[in-house]
Amino acid sequence: PEILNYDPITTATDMWNIGVISYMLLTQESPFVGADNQETFLNISQVNVDYSEETFSSVSQPAKDFIQKLLIKNPEERPTAEACLSHFWLRQGDFILLCSPEESCCPSLLPGHATKCSEERNVRSSCNGTCSNKEDKENIPEDSSTVSKRFRFDDSLQYPQDFMTDFVC
Repeated sequence: PEILNYDPITTATDMWNIGVISYMLLTQESPFVGADNQETFLNISQVNVDYSEETFSSVSQPAKDFIQKLLIKNPEERPTAEACLSHFWLRQGDFILLCSPEESCCPSLLPGHATKCSEERNVRSSCNGTCSNKEDKENIPEDSSTVSKRFRFDDSLQYPQDFMTDFVC
């Protein structure tokens, strides 16, 4: 909501984003998507979120509580990162494996299947086949006039289910 209202961006904004990402990963739906951008923006500004039993049928109550605590309009009322890490859902280990351990999906996240990082701390994800190296830099053109200085909303998240398979093995 801060972005839509041109309010200052703080770590509380990041916590909102964690709530949105958690919602999308657990329900495979966008919490605010509307028929068009105007409806989507209205859903965000009014925090119109579907917490129905149908949407959350396969999500535990602690996970739902975690999301509800983050998707609060007033940034000052959202929990801090430290408070989130102490949330019961994250402390209890209530995570569902999205693939079996023998598939070696994201092995560093699976108990008993830890992998060693290289000295360069390369991180490889067998889920989406991407590698990240700390020397990698964002490719930004030297001519700063070509870089947009304004946040732009587009339709890329109109149908989140179309790209959710990129995050799940």
